Amino acid sequence: MKNNTLLVVLLFFCTGIIAQEVHTSYLWHMQQPNYWPEKSKANPNRYQTVWESFNLKNSGDSWNIYDDGKSHPLNNLEEIFSKNDRVKAYQYGPKNSVQTLLGLPNGGAQVNYSGCLIENVNSLANAGAWGYSQGWQNNFIEAKNWKTSGGQPRMDLTGFTFHHALAPLISERALRMELKTHRYISDQTFGGEYSNGFWPAECSFSERIIKVLVEEGFQWSVIANSHLSRTLNDYPLDYGTSGVNIDPPNQADKVATNGNNWWKGQIDGRGGTFAAPYCYQAHKAQYIDPETGQIFKMDVVPMADLLSYQNGFSSMGTTDIDNHIKPYSNSSQPSIVLLAHDGDNAWGGGDSYYQESVPGFANEAASKGYDPTTIQQFLNSYPVPENDVVKVEDGSWVNAANDWGHPQFINWLWPLYNTSDYRFDPDGWTEDARNWAVITAAENYVLTAEDNSAGVDIAKIIDPSLGASSVEKAWHFFLPSLTSGYMYYGKSIDMEVKQTLAGNIAIDHAMDALGGAVTTDTTPPSVFIPQRFPYNPGGKGFGPIYAYQEVQNSSDFHIWTFAYDVSGLASVQLKYRTDNDGQNPIADTTNETYAGGEGVSSWTTISMDQKQFPKGNITQDPEIDFFIEPTSIADLCYAEIRGLSNVLVDYYVEAVDTQGNVFKTPIQHVYVGDFNSSDEVTVEISPDSGNYDDAIEITLDASTTADNASVAIYYTLDGTEPTDNGQAYLDPFTIGSSTSDPIVLKVIAYDAEGNVSEVVTNNYSFGDLPAYPVYFKNTSNWSTVYVYAFDRNNNSALPGWSWPGKLMTQQQASPWYLYTIAESVEVGLVFTNGSGQQSDDQFRNREGWFVLSENQWYDTCPSDCPGQLPEPILSVNPNGGTYDGNVTVALQATNNGTIYYTLDGSEPNQSSFVYQNELLITEDTTLRAIAYNSTGMSNGITEDYIINELASYTLYYRNISNWNDVYVYLFNRDTNQPLPGWSWPGRMMSREQASQWYSYEVTETSAVGIVFTSGNGSQSDDLSRDRTGWFDPTTNQWYDACPAACPGDTPTDSLIIRYNNNNTNWDQVSLYYWNTSPTVLTTVWPGEQMTDVDGDGWYEYILEGVSCANVIFSNNGNSQTEDLDICEEGWYDNGWVSNPERAKVLNDVSDLGISKPYPNPFNNAIYCNISSGLKTVEVSIRDMKGTLLFSEVMTVNSGKVSIPLDVAKGVYFLKIGTSGVYSISKIIR
Repeated sequence: MKNNTLLVVLLFFCTGIIAQEVHTSYLWHMQQPNYWPEKSKANPNRYQTVWESFNLKNSGDSWNIYDDGKSHPLNNLEEIFSKNDRVKAYQYGPKNSVQTLLGLPNGGAQVNYSGCLIENVNSLANAGAWGYSQGWQNNFIEAKNWKTSGGQPRMDLTGFTFHHALAPLISERALRMELKTHRYISDQTFGGEYSNGFWPAECSFSERIIKVLVEEGFQWSVIANSHLSRTLNDYPLDYGTSGVNIDPPNQADKVATNGNNWWKGQIDGRGGTFAAPYCYQAHKAQYIDPETGQIFKMDVVPMADLLSYQNGFSSMGTTDIDNHIKPYSNSSQPSIVLLAHDGDNAWGGGDSYYQESVPGFANEAASKGYDPTTIQQFLNSYPVPENDVVKVEDGSWVNAANDWGHPQFINWLWPLYNTSDYRFDPDGWTEDARNWAVITAAENYVLTAEDNSAGVDIAKIIDPSLGASSVEKAWHFFLPSLTSGYMYYGKSIDMEVKQTLAGNIAIDHAMDALGGAVTTDTTPPSVFIPQRFPYNPGGKGFGPIYAYQEVQNSSDFHIWTFAYDVSGLASVQLKYRTDNDGQNPIADTTNETYAGGEGVSSWTTISMDQKQFPKGNITQDPEIDFFIEPTSIADLCYAEIRGLSNVLVDYYVEAVDTQGNVFKTPIQHVYVGDFNSSDEVTVEISPDSGNYDDAIEITLDASTTADNASVAIYYTLDGTEPTDNGQAYLDPFTIGSSTSDPIVLKVIAYDAEGNVSEVVTNNYSFGDLPAYPVYFKNTSNWSTVYVYAFDRNNNSALPGWSWPGKLMTQQQASPWYLYTIAESVEVGLVFTNGSGQQSDDQFRNREGWFVLSENQWYDTCPSDCPGQLPEPILSVNPNGGTYDGNVTVALQATNNGTIYYTLDGSEPNQSSFVYQNELLITEDTTLRAIAYNSTGMSNGITEDYIINELASYTLYYRNISNWNDVYVYLFNRDTNQPLPGWSWPGRMMSREQASQWYSYEVTETSAVGIVFTSGNGSQSDDLSRDRTGWFDPTTNQWYDACPAACPGDTPTDSLIIRYNNNNTNWDQVSLYYWNTSPTVLTTVWPGEQMTDVDGDGWYEYILEGVSCANVIFSNNGNSQTEDLDICEEGWYDNGWVSNPERAKVLNDVSDLGISKPYPNPFNNAIYCNISSGLKTVEVSIRDMKGTLLFSEVMTVNSGKVSIPLDVAKGVYFLKIGTSGVYSISKIIR
């Protein structure tokens, strides 16, 4: 694929003169974890990296067999790391992409590269495995040294947690160590100045982490803009994927600011509602140290949640920015549209993204007057006002399925709750909660060991092979346990034991540092950041926890956490206080400190219940195999806050160990909504519902779970709803007699705390119950009809009745079926076919006629009565007419009519075909039909169908990316569903005469959508075409005739290939080639001999008429390179490189020796003279909007290039040159 630098020339002059209102940038996140944090067999002082884990697993070494009998890890490491897109992305893809932005004054990107990925790539590069090579980091160093107009790196390698830890869920000390180790390995790998910016894993942010970030030198952090939008006063509560798909925001996180200009959208369930410009502006956020009151403040830069997901999975333009962001932006505090996503996954990791989408989007943005930039350059140009301090809600980006950015990070910490009443369940268990309990315990051992040591060396924590202490080894093995990816993938393979493996080894080293026992303990307990359930007490719940249903939560709620101390826990207490006015303004820090002050109450203390969290798989989930059990696990601690209503609550947890060491968690906040207690009031009635011979005595009783609360009971006897203004129950009372009508008793109870029971209903009947018939109308044409009767009052089975019940009798060939009910109790009824279909539960105590399709009872037969069946009425859909290709025809008859039909125009009768299914008509046909039932004959139908033969057309696609296979996929544009008979990736196209063009004949008509694809991740945009057409992706346009490089054309291209023999010193450099296009050339191994024309060690060979080829260089068939592919002039020096020799010569445009283009104005071609001796030049032409119209590497013939250009009249820009040096001219037609 050609790497064409994109420029929009005319807009450059205004940069730095006119402040743009909208800026754009990228952040590409690169990560692969330590897949098996076990001790290295080769160096037991450190954990394994990927190459050793792979070799140990594949060798079958018994040292690597665990108690489950398997060799671990179970991940397919070669498949993960050898994927072509990742090989490029981890080594040079981002650099090549940023290079396409060098023509833009500030064009660049942020790249986020984890420490564990650096270790993994180094291990593969040192082994020369799977396409990785030593020196890979030099590409990032080179791009880092490219500068914006303001002198900032065009590739900003941002700060990160070493092991992709979820910063808001780990302790301050663990976070600090993750940051220090990442800074160190980054400095050692990439050199230069470390970034001022921080990318939180999964964009998971909390204001709690600001203190550590600031203390570690960071000035800004990326956040997800959904967690700005959810804090705004007028945030729209629209449930669903384009709005609120999780719990609504809690009032404690809301601010007084209105967003005003809202827009929303969703892709693959990831979406939200956003306000412009607020959610696209950089702001400041702060954290108040609760002990000292010190304010820590930093810039927060919002990533565009929805647009980022789109950018990572498909090409995109600026339409949403133009429509939803630009109209509301301003130049004083401009908007930044930050597209942040994985740089190595999905579509975002491939060449189509890095080499086409990135420059294409940046170019379009620049053409609209936007400024493609970097975050640091943006912040330097537009500093955030000091007083622009905002609230940022906790949470991640929207990408994780069934987390959707939930403020409690539920994809990594599914809560412990009862799914029947949505209340906290102390006996609940999830694998992720269990793993946090393991981490919490292991951490306390590591911290205790460090606090008893002389300190640690960060370098030795990263690489303990350098004479590390046991404390440094403990940290080294503990840190991988914080990898959030272990929990992201849930129960998949062995992901859920990796934390335990790392934690156990860390504990071993910590205990070794402590001499095998803890004699001195000055370390406070380790306490996991407290969680609450429900998230919105007294408010609404929604989202994956609630099965995407609105649920009214109780106003009572639990706080729960994990706590552990090596010396044991003396106490764990929940502290909470209430706010006087329900407000927590940013300018007032009273709610943020333990000391508090005017406006808040004093602290209330509740002792938390404690229980050791289970180590094992107590749910017996077959998907989980804990073949490694943790050495230690933390206690589950929990307490309930009850009885509050419409109040803001501050809370934290304080834990004290047996040595008196105290730990306090950060202060958190929650707004409790309307009182809706979790206490339950229950009612009991005696005797049960039923049929009784004579009068009965009624006894009522009620109870409540509320402490020391009295209960009052009220009832009715006429079926109306009871209230506390009605009849109060004092003593047992008598109802009914042998001749009484049925009585409906309804009872309700209230306790003194305001809790209310459900209304309980009992039904009583008296004396003998007469038999009665029930009729069922079989509107679904069941082959058999049953009625099942049960004791309606007690919802229990009746003697002599078993499912599916009694067979009903059809009445006089009608759709009605009969059964007579004769039971001594009131019965409920279910009608069923005995094969899975049935009615709802019904009640009838007298004769009745039930119509299934209406779910309705009638006192008399409503229609189609036995003996009164009308003649059938016959209808057809669609009616006769002219149709393209075929038509599907349906017939329908009322009143149990049987349909008979013919297709040859003859008159139908009861000997003709019987209609059962829809008729597919593919040729001219006369359909005649009639219907009969037991009463008589229907109207007759005659319809003529004329079928037009479909006119086929051919689609052509130009395979400029040299896909191995080319597919075309057709779908219905109206429904976005595949056409009948089509499934992804579609059908393979045929190559036309060894050219770049592929074809497929289409017979489908109307509303056809088209996608061309490689079947392996690369694809075109959604297209449409209803006639023969040629689609050329170089222009992204359809043509009625072949536009270029047509099948059968005489090729004029030539591919110049060079090999550097200065290092290999081969005797004879040979070039073997195959799979050439558009001209098919062949050779016999070892291929053609290359020549050193200039005597500089660079050997050359030209493939005439070829644009792309696969090649191998060899020493006359002996030593050889791997299989290579090339689609542009290339230089090979242990990998494809930019022209190293010419770069020394070409310093500026004058070295190119390129004349001004002529004639100018031009007609259908334009020319340039080349006097520098260049053999080829890169040529591209764009219009005023930046649209690419022409892009090729052209051969210089007799010192001249001839550029064909058939375009409309107007102004264009010609870019011509090579090796990063280009001449740009305005040309006119």
